[in-house]
Amino acid sequence: MVDNIPEGIAVIVVDQSHESTESLDAALEGDDYTSITSVPNAAEGLETLSNCRPDCIVSAYDLPDTNGIDLLETIRDRHPALPFILYANDVESVSEAAIDAGATDCIRTEDVRTQPRVVAKRIENAVTTYRVQQGEDQHDAALNSFFHESPLGAVQWDDE
Repeated sequence: MVDNIPEGIAVIVVDQSHESTESLDAALEGDDYTSITSVPNAAEGLETLSNCRPDCIVSAYDLPDTNGIDLLETIRDRHPALPFILYANDVESVSEAAIDAGATDCIRTEDVRTQPRVVAKRIENAVTTYRVQQGEDQHDAALNSFFHESPLGAVQWDDE
């Protein structure tokens, strides 16, 4: 089933730090990524999200207009399953709140700067899982539609 995953991945990176976004952009550039959009704050991130359909959001915790968890909660209201990876200087203090808010992954800011290929692999894994789940959801919806709207009769069998 994973073989059906399209290769192009669109990512929005929300961070005001040019050092973090540049190292992440360099690691993400390549054949697997079709679009990497960097924005400096949550407001621009939400505006960008309303104009495109990314496969993943990667955000710093410390943002000039809010924090990454507040951004995540806003995004979860609109896109409950979209992969969201949060990074923070002190990941131990925010990871529990981030996971509770629905973060896909939580990583250290230092990893973004020093191990961007590892972070890129985590993005790829999150997007692959998301796309597989989306495909299963679409399959289930089509099957439900077939049973509920088909003029044919159907029998549902259970142990009772």
